[in-house]
Amino acid sequence: MPTTGREVDAVRVVGQTDAVNDAEDLSTTGIVDDAATENIELTGGAGTGSRLEYELDDWAVESRQMLRQLLIGEGIPHVWEAGRLVIPEQFEERADACVDQVAATFAGSLDDPETPRVVFDVADFDDELVNELTAALDNLAVEWFLDTDGGLVVRSTDSVTVDGVLEALEFPDALESSNDDEVDDETDIPEVDPDRVLGGLFVAADRLSRNATDPDGVLDTIRLSEELQEGAMPFGFETVVWERLVTATVELAGQLGGTESSDDDVEASATRLRDLLRHWV
Repeated sequence: MPTTGREVDAVRVVGQTDAVNDAEDLSTTGIVDDAATENIELTGGAGTGSRLEYELDDWAVESRQMLRQLLIGEGIPHVWEAGRLVIPEQFEERADACVDQVAATFAGSLDDPETPRVVFDVADFDDELVNELTAALDNLAVEWFLDTDGGLVVRSTDSVTVDGVLEALEFPDALESSNDDEVDDETDIPEVDPDRVLGGLFVAADRLSRNATDPDGVLDTIRLSEELQEGAMPFGFETVVWERLVTATVELAGQLGGTESSDDDVEASATRLRDLLRHWV
């Protein structure tokens, strides 16, 4: 994401016709700027002057909307020309601060164009299957969006999870057979108490997300991880969701019990586990 504006040597003055066209262009993204629709001149009526231009074509709609609100709150005159934001040069420092705030807010998410991502081809999926897929991803706290080519876009760190969801949706008979075998094998294994175990893990993960060496967080995570692996999946959970919870917990417990992971690694894993558990506690 850009952090500074680019000075424009010669930028046309937005007249009434051009302002309307700009507003129409932006309406396709859900962003219609007040300055464009009201024909506000950026140079205070002089019709000339240096302006700065921010190339934001690769920003998501949500990012542009947040930036627009920040600019309005700061009282910075501005117009959108397709994916470019144009402001008077004298507002550069304040506008840069707004851009940086939006960039920091969406860093690491799919709204950040620098976030590594993977695209799954789901163009052949019917609407019902797409709805099942996206509902499962929402339950797993996986960020996603569908591009114009029928691709499912996710963060690369979530690709293994998405693979599992797609396999479950595309081969439900095989998954059901596998689940039946698991039920036969686990009839004598007591179910995990989700309120106690998942609630305890949430508290422990929250502690570790702020301090990788928190004593209670470390001990509780390791202890509850063992219970999670030894117990049977509770009633009401889907296999894909439960396996995701177990995998994330075991990963964190393994980092705590080893010597190769840094404090930053532990805190990052703890944060992911906490955010995943938030949906179930």
